[in-house]
Amino acid sequence: MTGKFLGKIEEVRYGKSEDNFGLTVLLNFDGNMVQDNILLTHYLPDEIEIDKVEDVIMESFRLQQKLRVLLKDAKCDFVDELKGKPVELIIEGNILKSWRILKEVI
Repeated sequence: MTGKFLGKIEEVRYGKSEDNFGLTVLLNFDGNMVQDNILLTHYLPDEIEIDKVEDVIMESFRLQQKLRVLLKDAKCDFVDELKGKPVELIIEGNILKSWRILKEVI
């Protein structure tokens, strides 16, 4: 399967999963489901080694920036409001390459 597809956000979760922390989005298109974990970052431990603090801060900042843009494009204030929003997916060889909120129809 290759091409551009229209779909919607079926489910969205923000939180901790095993060793990761961040956003997981389940996308529905043409009766198919695909999960995107691109916005996941390493889980923040209770104590961080001093030489890794800057990396952890930058990774957390990038996650928050991506989430801010996603919410802005969807005209949402909260993560749970993303459910049902229309999206465009780009699939190449059965692999999700990218997706975006269809902000022009919101």
